[in-house]
Amino acid sequence: MIKRMLFLSLLLALARPALAANPYSRSFELSVSGISVGQLILNFEDVIEVGDFSVELSTSSGSPSGSVLPGLVVPYSLPLLNSPLFITINTTTSFRGPVEIILRLYLLEYDPTIPLRLFAAAGTIGSIYRDITAYAGSGSMYTRGYRDGFSEFVIALDGRLLSNVIEKKFAELTEALNSKASTMPAARADELRGYLQQSRESWNRGEVDDSIESLEEDFIESVREGASEGEIPNSFNDPTNPHGNVAGDLLARAKTTLFSLKLAQ
Repeated sequence: MIKRMLFLSLLLALARPALAANPYSRSFELSVSGISVGQLILNFEDVIEVGDFSVELSTSSGSPSGSVLPGLVVPYSLPLLNSPLFITINTTTSFRGPVEIILRLYLLEYDPTIPLRLFAAAGTIGSIYRDITAYAGSGSMYTRGYRDGFSEFVIALDGRLLSNVIEKKFAELTEALNSKASTMPAARADELRGYLQQSRESWNRGEVDDSIESLEEDFIESVREGASEGEIPNSFNDPTNPHGNVAGDLLARAKTTLFSLKLAQ
């Protein structure tokens, strides 16, 4: 009888649904000197508490915070503005997982032959911009990327070889995982390293489809599983989490790596 009760309790625990996510979206119309520039949309997978937002635009020739773009990458001058557009986003909102950042620029038509990418930096002096693009679409310039938090953004022309970009993204993802491995169980960190190594080795062998599959179906799913089970820290602006949005950062880096890999197919 006791064994049966324990078995039923286990079944009920397994059947209990996970805490429901609380998605939230916020949009901002962008204008400079009376010129309608575009629209910014922020999509949150799971908001803990909605706070204040600020969006600042700068048409200076360089980063207003003193952040630095990689070599062969230059901020793109937009028509009518005749200057780049730097966007700084700040919020007191607390949330879990990555936030999707969608940017549509009315002044710019999408051209797949021109490698315009969405770059983000921490927004501090000397911080390095990196490509976070996860999608680019037709019509007016439409792009999206993912971040674990907020910072400074710009559309930039990326003159680097695609193969070098992919290598860089793999290296940065590996470094991010290794630097945060201590925040998660060793078994989860080892599993993620294995999936990431498998994806990278497939890329090195020229097996792009296999590389994409390992990253998309194995690595990303393992990160999400670890976050949902409380193994990987995944919140931003959360005083109960001293480690930061580790899962959000890993997912954002993996998604932009996937974008570049799919360009290489």
